[in-house]
Amino acid sequence: MILMGLAYSMLASSLWPLIALVTPEYQLGTAYGIAQAVQNLGLAVVSILAGIIVDHGGYFMLEMFFLGWLWISLITAVAIWVSDVAITGGYLNMTPSQREKYEQIQRTPESLEREKLLTSESTSDLSTDDQPQSDISIRNRYLSRIGGMVPPNIKTPIHRPLR
Repeated sequence: MILMGLAYSMLASSLWPLIALVTPEYQLGTAYGIAQAVQNLGLAVVSILAGIIVDHGGYFMLEMFFLGWLWISLITAVAIWVSDVAITGGYLNMTPSQREKYEQIQRTPESLEREKLLTSESTSDLSTDDQPQSDISIRNRYLSRIGGMVPPNIKTPIHRPLR
């Protein structure tokens, strides 16, 4: 029982951070929710099954039940490890610095171009019409386009032709 408690604590300390590694950031909440729900479902169902097994087969059958699940989890862990090594070169076992190097290598030219365009320096070549505007100027521009009354203290022309 002590070994099972130690194994569970090692699982919990390594499983939850892995969810953040393999899930896109915008889906992290859903992924953590599903993982927590599956864990709680497993804890509830296994407790009920353990009671039924003890009632009908005794403690030896209960140990066989737990050993069966232990083998299933071992085979699954080895399969995940082998597929991780084969597909990504061991991404799940990399240190943070190794992950950064791996992600820099994996970046495509399109993503690098997108990052370049999103930097603040890339907006310096835009005209003044393309630059971000204040809320008041956007409101006045909208009013002038729909024929609304623009406040008389505005002296500059607001309406720009549509492109």
